[in-house]
Amino acid sequence: YNSDGIDFNYLRAPILKKAYSYTDGVKITWKDANDEAEKYYVYRKTSSGWKKLGSTTKKYYTDKTATSGKTYTYTVKPVSKNNIGSYNSKGITEKYIAMPKLGTVTFDSSNRAKVTWNAVSGADSYKVYRKINGADEWTEIAVVKGGSKTSYLDKVSKKSGYTYQYTIKAIDGDATSYYNKTGIKNMYLSKPSAKLSNIIAEDGVLNVKITWKAINGAESYKVLRQVDGESSWTTIAENLTETSFYDATVQNGVKYRYAVRAVNGEAISRYNSIYIVALNRPAMESVEVTDSGVALGWTAIEGADTYYIYRRAENDASQP
Repeated sequence: YNSDGIDFNYLRAPILKKAYSYTDGVKITWKDANDEAEKYYVYRKTSSGWKKLGSTTKKYYTDKTATSGKTYTYTVKPVSKNNIGSYNSKGITEKYIAMPKLGTVTFDSSNRAKVTWNAVSGADSYKVYRKINGADEWTEIAVVKGGSKTSYLDKVSKKSGYTYQYTIKAIDGDATSYYNKTGIKNMYLSKPSAKLSNIIAEDGVLNVKITWKAINGAESYKVLRQVDGESSWTTIAENLTETSFYDATVQNGVKYRYAVRAVNGEAISRYNSIYIVALNRPAMESVEVTDSGVALGWTAIEGADTYYIYRRAENDASQP
């Protein structure tokens, strides 16, 4: 016999703890039953037996070759030098459901938040979670039935200046995907309501004055204009921090439509539009006292279909 013999270090099978759908595959975790393993071999069961996936020095491994909607069984062997230890022959089983890829958050004309994501193979429904204004915890707000569904309308009442954040889990029976911890978000900004008026500047140039009320959460505003007959909007001012703007590029007798949008970073409000016909101020040409009263004459203004006449008494400083 060989008097020197041969060393053999028996390595017990690792204790399989958990297998679950992770960000990019099935993650398997275990506990070392020996505290002597230098590394671990990870196996996945196939129709012909166990297939080695890879090795790791950690006590976890992610199978990035898994296909969403399929069920897999895994086991782990400890390795010390050239000695490969025992393993759990039953293994640990998990149905892999891929993490949904998130799309966008947008607000519709009814102030509902539309959340979108990509469909996940093998999923039969989706759970929708929400945070408002950076809350610490996610709140489940809905379950969307149907694996092909890729959007949800959140009808909760929105507050201007508040940020609405969402994430999604894909579901198939008891199997649940991982989720994007950051989520997707957007700030809701109310629509500014504009008022318009024709103004003659000190230099005599016709202006359209646009005014609106401040919107909570807005850092700036942009003004859009559409000339009558045109289908597209033109931005004529942006990065405005005041709540008024004078458009000195108008032409008398032309009909213009205006809209104001509130902005905060990438967040931008929807808008209401309002129109006005740009009209110059009539110049008084004559005032004549007649037997029947006071006769007034003024220059005709192109585009005007009506004229309003105002009167004030001497020493009256009021404006029409």
